[in-house]
Amino acid sequence: MQAVLAEYQEKIAFYFDEVTRFASPFRKGALSLEAWVEVCKGNIKTAGRIPTEGPKKEGVTAWDKVKRAYLTKLGVRVRVRARARARARVRVTHPNPSPSPSPSPKQVKKAYLTKCDGDEPLIGDFTVKRESEITGDERTRERFSCRLTLLEAKFAFLNSQDMNQMKAGDAENDDAMATLDLKEFTECICRCGRDKYNECKPMSLAERVRGFILNLLGEKGEEAVMRDATYISAERYDWKLSKPLNGQSIAKHRKWLDAWQARVRARVRVRVRVRHP
Repeated sequence: MQAVLAEYQEKIAFYFDEVTRFASPFRKGALSLEAWVEVCKGNIKTAGRIPTEGPKKEGVTAWDKVKRAYLTKLGVRVRVRARARARARVRVTHPNPSPSPSPSPKQVKKAYLTKCDGDEPLIGDFTVKRESEITGDERTRERFSCRLTLLEAKFAFLNSQDMNQMKAGDAENDDAMATLDLKEFTECICRCGRDKYNECKPMSLAERVRGFILNLLGEKGEEAVMRDATYISAERYDWKLSKPLNGQSIAKHRKWLDAWQARVRARVRVRVRVRHP
């Protein structure tokens, strides 16, 4: 599971930064329970893949690339100056004397996140039929399902909070004890992946976490994750790796390999002649 988290660490950090800016622009770096509920219900979802265009330049972040892509559509040229903390100062040069209005922060954020009506939520029941590469395989009758309830998503959020931040008294929405940072958010993702794909037995814990990450980033749906994890593939037999049978000498086995290799070469010649008469 650590390998999966290391593979998607940058994408998770980018998503966490974007969703915290989108949901609570005045409280960056902290995800509230209300925002997490909106994400699970599908009211906040990704509108596209995370922009990964070439190597990162010093002082230019992925958020600056989103801004630049949006401003380029308006027909303006953008010059980005490096600033501390990977933030940039954008200076816009308008081709016309009358400057066009600069886009608002909400319009820029729509390049990656968008508000919708919950068409593709992370919670709910999902069922898929097993597929096989073998024709007539009886194992294709099996069905696998996964489910995640809103209560389980809330429990994963609460159980991922640091106990040292808990204190007596009422807490506000932006308090540390009522929000998640990046490390706690990663733990919440792992808990939700374990609970969501718990009924799909062929999937390991790492595959469950990977599947939920792909669902969260909008790269794969639940049916696609379970189909790929339970797909039955038929690997072609490699006759070069064969071993002698019981009681068969090595010399006879080598003759069999030579005969089989000659047969394979004959098949190749026939195919070539058919394709090129």
